[in-house]
Amino acid sequence: MIDFERANKALEYLVSTDSEVGRLKAYYEKMDAHKKVILATVFNSASGTNSERQYEALASKEYQDHLKVVEEAQSAFEKVRATRHTADLLIQMWRSVHSAQRKGNV
Repeated sequence: MIDFERANKALEYLVSTDSEVGRLKAYYEKMDAHKKVILATVFNSASGTNSERQYEALASKEYQDHLKVVEEAQSAFEKVRATRHTADLLIQMWRSVHSAQRKGNV
């Protein structure tokens, strides 16, 4: 059963990570959007037909390296988001149990 202390820690975690989750989300979205810039830059410097230039851009080291940055940014954001979701569920569960106890159902 979840006690008040555990629910309180979950609430403190939510409060303490507000800025972090916002920062991580903004960074992830920025890096994800920046993929187009990387592709366009490599595409413009490539030679050949449009199709060849597109394949060269997609296969380029710059783009592949950037995909790794995007993946790391998404992973960091999703980890904090999932942990915050778990904390929220713990608080909801504590509220339900506490409510049932007050009513004498538990």
